[in-house]
This record gives sequence, structure tokens and C-alpha cells, in this order.
Amino acid sequence: MNGLISIVLPLGAMITVAILMIGLGSVFLAAGHNGTIVIGLAIIILVPLGGWLVTRGGSSESSG
Repeated sequence: MNGLISIVLPLGAMITVAILMIGLGSVFLAAGHNGTIVIGLAIIILVPLGGWLVTRGGSSESSG
């Protein structure tokens, strides 16, 4: 059973990443030149913002 997991888990991760990249490429192709710039900038801004919000939400600092 352990041998099966060591094969299926990386294979599933690779398939998931491939599906996401193909989907993102399709969105960029459909959006055109200006749409690609807007979507790319949105990704550049929203991903770090999301990470900041997630990490900020985990640490509750109280002044007391």
C-alpha cells in the first residue's frame, strides 16, 4: 500500500498542475493581449495579498 501512495500522489500532483496550467493558458489566449496584462497584474497583486491575509489571520496579537 505504501508503494502505491508513493506513485499515485506525485502523479496526481503533476496531473493537477498540468490541468491548471493548460486552463490558465487557455484563459490568457482567450483574453487577448490587453486581457493577459490585466489578468497577470491581478495575479501578481492578489496572490501575495491573499498570503498576507492568511498569515495575518493566524496570528492574533493582543495588547494586554
